[in-house]
Amino acid sequence: MNDLAQSTDARRPILICYDGSPEASRAAAAAATLFPHRPAVVLYVAPPVAVERVRTTSVAAVRDELIEEVRVAARREAAAIAEEGASQARRAGLEARPLVVEASDAPAETIVRVAIDETAAAVVVGRPHRTQPALRHGSVSRSVVNRCPLPVVVAGA
Repeated sequence: MNDLAQSTDARRPILICYDGSPEASRAAAAAATLFPHRPAVVLYVAPPVAVERVRTTSVAAVRDELIEEVRVAARREAAAIAEEGASQARRAGLEARPLVVEASDAPAETIVRVAIDETAAAVVVGRPHRTQPALRHGSVSRSVVNRCPLPVVVAGA
């Protein structure tokens, strides 16, 4: 590979999946160790706000205001989680920026789509704790490994 190709490849970001969990923090630290001084996109996949859950006996205008307040609060929380992960990655030495994607499809599908859209060099996900039911029934990290055409690092404890 020539120098130009290497320098271009070195600028491709690492996609770090972050949800605020200890496993996600380990993924951010692992990304910094494995890919030092790289750009990174810290992705938080936010679930859509379930408007059906906002119930009120009030008039439609009041209901719509409540729904919008819930959406704004959810976006604010999602942005804070993504920024928390990006801050951890920056402290570990990466050039990180947060990204929030609201997705109604499976989180793994969203992660793979974002990795491709961002032209990521690799995806880093945390491994769920062995006692978590997700590991037995198919975790997000396992689904990403199975579906992603890019290199995937599963950071464990």
